[in-house]
This record gives sequence, structure tokens and C-alpha cells, in this order.
Amino acid sequence: MSKVHIARQGLITKSAIPSLSRTFTGTVNVNSSLLLLGSGANGGTTFTDSSVNNFTVTRNGSVITSTAQFPTGMSSSIYIPATNSTNLSVPNNSVFNYTNQDFCQEMYIYWISGGEQLFRKGDFNLVWYGTATTNPFNLVLFASSSGSSWNIFSGQTIFTGIPRSQWVHLALTREGSSFRGFVNGTLTNTLTNAGTIATNTSALTLGNFVGASPGEYYISNFRITLGAPVYTASFTPPALPLPNFVSYTGTTTVTNNTYGVYQNY
Repeated sequence: MSKVHIARQGLITKSAIPSLSRTFTGTVNVNSSLLLLGSGANGGTTFTDSSVNNFTVTRNGSVITSTAQFPTGMSSSIYIPATNSTNLSVPNNSVFNYTNQDFCQEMYIYWISGGEQLFRKGDFNLVWYGTATTNPFNLVLFASSSGSSWNIFSGQTIFTGIPRSQWVHLALTREGSSFRGFVNGTLTNTLTNAGTIATNTSALTLGNFVGASPGEYYISNFRITLGAPVYTASFTPPALPLPNFVSYTGTTTVTNNTYGVYQNY
């Protein structure tokens, strides 16, 4: 099969191609939009985006890098204590406009206690939310196309059976109208909606927002990839550290050149 070559070596950056929408079929390498590995010294307060975007990451509250818990392949992680408004934030950027694109959000997490919001980008966009303090527990999904109500999903369960106090790989993916939740590579739920996720100018946050039962957990290798679902069926969780791109075989439509793609010969 003939393959279109866009960048012979490495990954193209946002300055390398014009802003346009392109569709590719075959084996495609898609740059990650955001990658927070959680690398750092015990008690560290500096956090780095290891994606090609190198976004500024702001520490809110007492988030630290910790060597107390880390998954195989790493030597530290991000520790989020059970305190409201304790999170990492990344400024708004058009690269986080999910709209109707395929995408994958994934991370390794060691969840100790609590629930509440784990990921959000402002109000009425896309939110992961812990539902209970039980063990195991579930995560539900909220999403909006209107920007004023949760009219795509309003608390539907997307992840089930998440164990506490052990490292777990979570992946939320979208492929067309199918939203899938994977726990340690096992598909736990599929939700269906073809809606276009609303955009806003809010920062992206990872960690506790405001709620009655803020969570305490460690996070490693939080990665967002837009342009490919990455996982479409049950899989073996990836080894760490994650690279700042994913290799995906299928049809991929790229609509924002900030993350770029290339196809191999």
C-alpha cells in the first residue's frame, strides 16, 4: 500500500505545515497534545509537559512530585492530596478543542481515597468524575455540545471496577460516535453520541476542583492525543514512560496542526 510521507524523520511541529484538515489511512504517528510524565525529585514543585507543545504547567495548591509511589518504568509520580482546588492546570489552547475529533485521554493512577472531579476543562466541556468512596469504584463522564448544559453525557458511567491503592491504567477514547472506557486495558463501558463537544477558553485541569469529597491519588503519564482513538478494543496497557506520540493504524483525520502527524514508509 502506498503511503503519503509528510515528515521523513521525527515529528512535524506546528510551524511545519499549514493549518488545514487532512485524512490519512494506514499506520500514522500522531503527536500527543499533552504529556505529563510526573518525573521529578521527592517533594518537587515543577511540572513539565513532555509533548512537542511544551505547554506551561501551573501548580495549584500542594501538588508535588513524589517517590512514595510510582508505576513500573518510572521513579516518581504526581501526588494530589485530598484538598479542594489542588490540581495542575494548563492554559487554554485550541489544541484542546475536542469538537467531534477522535481522541484518547489516558493515565496511570494510584487512587487512595475520595472521588470528585479528576479531569475538566472549565464548565460544560468534558469532565471525568469519581462517583463514590467505595472500593472498587466507578468514574462517570460529563460532556456538553451547548456550552450551557450537559446535553451529551450527564453522569453516565464510563469506567467500572477501578481498584484503590494500586496502579491502574485508565483510557477514555472517542472513535466517531463511540466513547469507550478501558481499565487496565479491558473495555468496561461504551457510550454512544455523535455530538460536537463545546469549546471554551478555560484552562485544562488535572486533579481536584471543588467538591464534598476531594480525591487523594498519584498520577503518572497523563497523555492526551487528538486525531486518533489509539485504543478501539481491549489491549495490554503500555510500558512506561509513554512516548510523546502514538502509532495508530487506521483512518485518522487531523484538524489542528499543533500536534501534527506523519506516516511511515
